[in-house]
Amino acid sequence: MCVECEDTDATIYCKNCDDHYCALCYQWQHSKGTRFNHTKVALVGTPAALIGTTAQFTSPHSSNSSSSSVPPTKKVEGSFKVPLAPQGKLWLHEDKKEIKPELMIEEEEEEDEEDEEENSLAKKAMRKLKKRSLQEKIKWIPLRLTTEERGLLHLLEGALNVSEYTDKVDVMDNNYGFGFSFNRYSSSSRVSKPDRIKYELEEIFNTLSGLDVCKEFRLGTKMLGTSQLRTEFLKKCFEVGRRNKILNPDQMRSTYGKMIFMLQDSVANSRHIGMSLVEDQKISTVHKWLKEHKLLGMIEEDSKLVNVATKPIIPSPNKSAEQIKKETIGKEAALAELIKKYSSAGAPAEQVERVLQSISDNQYFLEGYRRPVDRMIHLLTTHFEPKSPESARLSLEIRSGRNGSKLSHDHSTQFTFVLQSLLLWQQVMEDMVRLWFLAESDLLGANNKYRLMETGQGLNRVQAAPSIGSAMSTILRDVHGAVREWVGLSVVHLGDRDVPNALVFIDKYTQVPRILGPIVHTLDQLQNVPAQDPGLAAVIHKHYGSVLMLKKEILSDYFRHGFDGSGSDGGSCIDGRLTSSWNWCSKIEKKQYFPFFLLTGFQGFDGDYRT
Repeated sequence: MCVECEDTDATIYCKNCDDHYCALCYQWQHSKGTRFNHTKVALVGTPAALIGTTAQFTSPHSSNSSSSSVPPTKKVEGSFKVPLAPQGKLWLHEDKKEIKPELMIEEEEEEDEEDEEENSLAKKAMRKLKKRSLQEKIKWIPLRLTTEERGLLHLLEGALNVSEYTDKVDVMDNNYGFGFSFNRYSSSSRVSKPDRIKYELEEIFNTLSGLDVCKEFRLGTKMLGTSQLRTEFLKKCFEVGRRNKILNPDQMRSTYGKMIFMLQDSVANSRHIGMSLVEDQKISTVHKWLKEHKLLGMIEEDSKLVNVATKPIIPSPNKSAEQIKKETIGKEAALAELIKKYSSAGAPAEQVERVLQSISDNQYFLEGYRRPVDRMIHLLTTHFEPKSPESARLSLEIRSGRNGSKLSHDHSTQFTFVLQSLLLWQQVMEDMVRLWFLAESDLLGANNKYRLMETGQGLNRVQAAPSIGSAMSTILRDVHGAVREWVGLSVVHLGDRDVPNALVFIDKYTQVPRILGPIVHTLDQLQNVPAQDPGLAAVIHKHYGSVLMLKKEILSDYFRHGFDGSGSDGGSCIDGRLTSSWNWCSKIEKKQYFPFFLLTGFQGFDGDYRT
């Protein structure tokens, strides 16, 4: 048993402390000071406990075999080439100075010349990164909501908005009196957590059923008749809510977590409350519908036509109105042809159209999430030289302790660090829908228990995320293989105090387009200033020399201090890069060029939580 938390099996033995810890507590107790250099040994037979936590990427399981002793990886100009573990494998290292992986990924031979243009290198790296085929994507594409389901969604959002579920359930039960003196729970007698969960789930059902009765009296009263109908009604409402969130990540930002925790508790306490709200209730997907109606051949046989019918039409300065009109007509024609060919009595035309529109929705979703990252990669490789800066003013060099930076990189190293970070984000955005499904599978796993812990940001449910850990390990390995060298750490925080669970992880990466989108928008709008506002163009010319130099100044500042390891949990690890960017966003108002953001319509980075 872990000596620190006393409720989790120990997986690590510290030789210096002479104590046993779980992976999470060891990391917390040995993150700094003299304890940082303590020697640890993973306990034999416990590697599974580390999967889905930060320890999977930092200090995995100890193997007694001494056949593969690998020397530490080579340090290159402030960067660390950290080998990545293959999917499902774990590593061991006795301390953070030496890495002994079970399997090292062999670096590919560089075929490029030393003086190769970085633009070509970026393109080559992106070519190496594989995209998923449509046949594979449809397994993760949710079906668009019907009119009836949108009605259930409104009911669910209304009930969740007034629910105090997490306030009543996620409280610490200890000898100090917390957790049993809230409103309905008497302070004279403790109420067990399963009882609180059951009571609060009954409350959410009562609210939902009351709203449903108000909406449709006859159907609502019929649903109240039996417990089976009640359970099916709740399952359907929650499935619609989950599907809508994956389709529209910007919605339900203040209620989705509450809903997921309800489902999580219904799984863990299904026997006590008499039902599980996610059992046999998988999210409806395009693949599931096509398989049930034996129409998977549409994707395989008519893939070109499907691509035309679902391709997003994105306006751009390079597209004329005639071209956009032509694409729209072609898309509508392809859609009509597919509906005519594959609709039948068992698969009505409106349902086939719904499936195709669902694929189209997903394409627009990916375009919106990935486009800002693609643009930033283009701007980085177009306006900055990879090896030496155009001028001292546009150098990407950073030094620890200067302007809040926690890392020290020369221009070339920082260029590589930013490029590989953007490539990583690009792959995460491309895989976002699948990662969301995996996050829910981790959160709602019957055998994946959580602990309520104080993480420094209030009480959080700390839970391993093995599916997300495996997926991120694969993405990291792909990106690592696509770039020349890896700068910084390959640590992904999962199941620890920085990223307590898969919900926090997926929420962090939905911030990427919210960070990059406003920056890209401002830079695009600045390009039009000379033609639209000569007076503003004169001001820019006076202070910066040209609009191009202003754009480069904004970009160089972001590429320096949006990736400098700053922030409360920053650093060169995978999550620290995102934290640094958020830290840069929080200081945007103090930047000399901030007025130009306002003049181009900038309102903020985070949007509205009420949407």
